[in-house]
Amino acid sequence: MEKVMKSENPLVSVIMTCFNSESTLPDAISSLFFQTYNNWELIFIDDGSTDRSLEIVRGVSDERIKIRELIKNYGRGHAYQAGLEACSGEFIMFLDSDDWWYSNKILKQINYMKSSSRTKILGSAMVSAKNNMPIGIRGQINFNNIAKNKLTKNINY
Repeated sequence: MEKVMKSENPLVSVIMTCFNSESTLPDAISSLFFQTYNNWELIFIDDGSTDRSLEIVRGVSDERIKIRELIKNYGRGHAYQAGLEACSGEFIMFLDSDDWWYSNKILKQINYMKSSSRTKILGSAMVSAKNNMPIGIRGQINFNNIAKNKLTKNINY
């Protein structure tokens, strides 16, 4: 099956599920706004939060943000499904409300997907840090073995 792009600059739907993430949510959302690729929509699914999470995301004025509020905490699987149903992008990415992305993540992954007709799904790893120092990588094993050796070196993420 040949992958066909609808446009040169395809819309990317970013699904963010959230349950009581008020302390990490601002960094997660900020990392999306600092992306070098700007044709995205944020599908924010509040999974019954009881903290200020919903108030924080409602305070961000941007037409690319779509907010869905679940009446109680159903769990991540249910929240992901609600997010998938609200997507309108040609590509879908997941950004957890307690994570953040490097500014070139979307651009790099979309460019790779556009250049590789055989690639249907693309994943990435997570760098764990303590006191702003990388301490490990969680992801595919082969990637881990290569990347662990480069964690403390000056690498371009």
